[in-house]
Amino acid sequence: MLARCSLGFVLGLATGGCNPNLSNTTAPPGDVSAYEPFAHLAGVLAFAGKDARLIEMTAVGVASSGKISMVGDPAARVDHRLAAKDGEGRYVDVRVEVHEPRTVDVSTEADESTKKRHLGMGRLEHPFNRFVPTGLEKEAIALPKCSAAALWKQALGDGAPTDQLATMVYNRSGYELRISKPALVVRAFDFDCKPRTE
Repeated sequence: MLARCSLGFVLGLATGGCNPNLSNTTAPPGDVSAYEPFAHLAGVLAFAGKDARLIEMTAVGVASSGKISMVGDPAARVDHRLAAKDGEGRYVDVRVEVHEPRTVDVSTEADESTKKRHLGMGRLEHPFNRFVPTGLEKEAIALPKCSAAALWKQALGDGAPTDQLATMVYNRSGYELRISKPALVVRAFDFDCKPRTE
């Protein structure tokens, strides 16, 4: 007897019918046990789509080594917002998230529940969120010059705690390193990795 497969969705990703893996997911471009958030953007851009441009990225769980250990930590991840061309050559909003590979529960069109494997890097396209050329040029940013370790080193020299995890944001304002425990610490840097005063 042939297995009956139904298309389903989880977090906007198609489940891929009988495929044991979620559609629109692939293996992360780096080691998830020691992931450098700014070092693997070539792989992220290629996965995002044709002529992809970076808009913003957020890395959660960055240690003072500049690496993220995603293993066993469901909160650790890197979120990327990008613009990539659709089939008609128009730039649309694309999100790519990188985290530890995991098994997820999904619901199918037949209202059934099944388990699928998220391979660790997932792509979600918002086809109705389009960029006009002038808007894209204002929002798109250059690929980062700085490593997470270099930004952390400066923050440590300025008194940031060594034993906490940081959230790092890179956008058109530059870089920001945030530590929320035991007290809020925020350090900002420009595109050349130099401290920025607000």
